[in-house]
Amino acid sequence: MSIGSNSFTRVLESQRTLKVESYDIFLDVDLSKLRFDGKVKIRLESEADVKLDAVDLEVSQVKANGSPVKYQMSGEGLSVKTGKFSGTLDIDYRGTISEKLVGFYKAAYDGGYIASTQFEAASARRMLPSIDHPAHKAEFKLTVKTHLPPIPRSGQV
Repeated sequence: MSIGSNSFTRVLESQRTLKVESYDIFLDVDLSKLRFDGKVKIRLESEADVKLDAVDLEVSQVKANGSPVKYQMSGEGLSVKTGKFSGTLDIDYRGTISEKLVGFYKAAYDGGYIASTQFEAASARRMLPSIDHPAHKAEFKLTVKTHLPPIPRSGQV
């Protein structure tokens, strides 16, 4: 996937106005329904309203430092009305597990299926609202809840 000039310009502008420190992601995954519910806590500093990359995600709530804030989804983005901001954005959202090999997707494996990811170069935005550009480095913590039966322990590796 190539990055168009408008996207590249927005990335350059966001580099000057936005610094993401970390993402703390929780996903409740239902592979049988090809759906997931997500919550992400983003620690960041911004000189203006926050603009995040987000594709095919349904955002249900956004909080800035614990208080609800206005937001709008449009095209491939999520705009959050924060003004100048330093702290944590909490975003609740829902998405679909793709059957194409992009973002968060379902893949055949050993007679069954697994959930996998392909985020390069700009497909993380299909799993979580984020600054989805290699120039924006941050720490990630990921917790996943699944609806799978328990797997017995084995002495073999």
